[in-house]
Amino acid sequence: MALWQFDIKTAANRETYPIEKITCPVLTISAEDDAFGTASQAKSIAAGVPDGKANLFATGGHALVGHYADALRVSTSFLQAVRERQTSR
Repeated sequence: MALWQFDIKTAANRETYPIEKITCPVLTISAEDDAFGTASQAKSIAAGVPDGKANLFATGGHALVGHYADALRVSTSFLQAVRERQTSR
């Protein structure tokens, strides 16, 4: 199955996943104006895992247009924080 087919299949699937069993840190990134409704899913996923964080842009749509640098900064910052927590243990 091609990756884009996987995305389409899982986006349309209403089956629930046991995300509460995820034990690693999770970062979700989306835009409020995403026509696929992923912003609400991003919030829900981040809230449903022990170490989740949602970062939502007001605009950008599904492709986060205009937010590449911001998304990269948020991702890098998140990964650095995770690494720092792990090395301080």
